[in-house]
Amino acid sequence: MEFRNVVEFSADVATRNAMGETFVNKWLQVWLFAGVAFAAAQALGAPPAEAPVRVDDPLAAINGEFRSTYARVRADAVAKTRPIILFDGEKFTLLQGEQRITSSLVPATYHRLKAAAHFQLMIFLEFQGGGAAPRPASDITRWQSWLALAEAAATADANFGLSAEQQAAQQEILRLGRSFLSEAIENRTATPEALREFCDTASPLIEQHLTWAAEIELDHYRGVLETWRKELTGVQWEQLRVVVMGSQMPRRNNRVVQLLAAMLGVAGEGDRIIYAESIYEEPRALSLLGTHIIDGAAGDAFFGDAARMSQDLLAPAAAEYVRRHFPKPSK
Repeated sequence: MEFRNVVEFSADVATRNAMGETFVNKWLQVWLFAGVAFAAAQALGAPPAEAPVRVDDPLAAINGEFRSTYARVRADAVAKTRPIILFDGEKFTLLQGEQRITSSLVPATYHRLKAAAHFQLMIFLEFQGGGAAPRPASDITRWQSWLALAEAAATADANFGLSAEQQAAQQEILRLGRSFLSEAIENRTATPEALREFCDTASPLIEQHLTWAAEIELDHYRGVLETWRKELTGVQWEQLRVVVMGSQMPRRNNRVVQLLAAMLGVAGEGDRIIYAESIYEEPRALSLLGTHIIDGAAGDAFFGDAARMSQDLLAPAAAEYVRRHFPKPSK
């Protein structure tokens, strides 16, 4: 290397070293200043600036925040909503302010009529789908125990509270079941033809029992609701929301929903009457009510339709997809 180049190289190294020292010194000054500022902030009680959080999947994190926000807002919506009536399948509970009022149970006569109708259904379940082959001894023993129960159920004490007409019908429907069981015990089986004849004969008796049971139950519930209506103001009654808990099968034309719709002046399930299908715990029923409240608000805000989110949110897109990929053949 020429002398001139060596000199220039040495000068360049010296310059770089000096610049490096200057760079380091500047950063030391910055960190020292930051440390002093942080200590001063702590002394003054000011919270330190939060360091950025590293998230592997920010979209998943957003979805998680959405879910927690939804749960919080839903709980707040339920807490602010009053009055609320809950029906658990047997009784009503009114939530109004800090008050919690539970209705009495339906009269025992309702259950007596319903049990007699269930006796016929139980016999059908036992024999439907079977042939005429003799049944095992365990089945005969079970039928004999049922026969004894039916005989005990026909006594006056077991049917206390029923009208004379209802007691006569009770005797007839129980006699029909006992007659079928006696013949089945004697033959150790029952033919499909015999079961069909039994069902045809029992049908009008069951319908009559169902009519009486509905009248007893709905009269009781109407009385409860009318009493509470007098205790609420007109505005409170108009704001009332009801949650009916029940299984899937009786949802269509549900008797309690029909009664509530008539008393509230609405068509049925909707903004004020919520059917909580296969939900039997009060917290879950109230959570469903909260879902209806905030989904209704969101549906109105985004789509101009409060009922938009009471169906599958992707339903319109799915219908278009099906129409596009599975076109109906032209006629």
